[in-house]
Amino acid sequence: MQPLWYVLRVAIVTVIVVSVAEVSKRSPRLGAVLLSLPLVSLLAFSRWRPVL
Repeated sequence: MQPLWYVLRVAIVTVIVVSVAEVSKRSPRLGAVLLSLPLVSLLAFSRWRPVL
């Protein structure tokens, strides 16, 4: 189950980053607003793993 969860997280992050990049091409201001949303921070924290 662990590898499937990893692939799912990578896919979600990829979709969000590509979507924001496409929106930024059309409207830089809207792209900046989307990037500043807490969603991006939450995605970054979901990728973080404590070093043991």
